Amino acid sequence: LEAKLGEAIEVANRAYAEAEPENSRARMSVAVNVRGICLLSTGRIEEGLAELESAGELAKGNDSARLRYRVNLSDAMYLLGRFREALALAKEGEDRARLRGVQWTSGAILMSNMIEPLFALGEWDAAEEFLERALELEPPLGFSAHLQRIKLWSALWRGRLPEAERLLHA
Repeated sequence: LEAKLGEAIEVANRAYAEAEPENSRARMSVAVNVRGICLLSTGRIEEGLAELESAGELAKGNDSARLRYRVNLSDAMYLLGRFREALALAKEGEDRARLRGVQWTSGAILMSNMIEPLFALGEWDAAEEFLERALELEPPLGFSAHLQRIKLWSALWRGRLPEAERLLHA
């Protein structure tokens, strides 16, 4: 599916405009967060990062908005090759998700945002440890499939072909 980033930015702008008169900082944060990710995806890196930082400020005091911010900013840092920053943001968020009791949803996503930078940094064992922990949480099916795909790639990268074949057929 082709992303409709321009349309998503327009929707985010409308959502922000609706939330602003009510001073709903959490909803404003989510709108700015979406806008920031869309800008990053169109190559407008500095604008996108500035929007994400703004989303973080607006999210203060609202754990749900703050988790969304950490999910997206850690993913952005990973995509920009800033692996240590991605790892720190995702770890912070995963700790918070666990405290809030949403480790099987937001926490699993944030663990994924830790796993990929760890692989990129060559920290294979740590990445696989978090991968197993994320899978043990039994996250929602769509996300579980993403984690299984990462596990398959890990088996391939590490030369464990029988395991990779088993995972592929599973």
